[in-house]
Amino acid sequence: MTAWNMYYTGIQEDVEIANNQIGSNCGLPFGGTNAWAVPTLAYEQDFWFIPMPSPSGWTREDGTHFTQSEMINGVTNVEEEEGQPNWWPPGPLPPQ
Repeated sequence: MTAWNMYYTGIQEDVEIANNQIGSNCGLPFGGTNAWAVPTLAYEQDFWFIPMPSPSGWTREDGTHFTQSEMINGVTNVEEEEGQPNWWPPGPLPPQ
């Protein structure tokens, strides 16, 4: 089984808005969860990204489950893309 590897990408403002929309849809902040994700600038590239919610959705600490559709309702102005290794800085160890 392949792990879920889809992300929302775009300019910083749009990715932050998408992240806030997902958080709002899930009632975040709640308990120990402050936000859906931390928007990240792709390494040496000119776009930002956050993970998309999984097709199986997400369950909050209190047991409330949100479907992917509920989580992404109202998310606009971002692209769906498969994550790529070059979005993150190289690891601390040299390649073998």
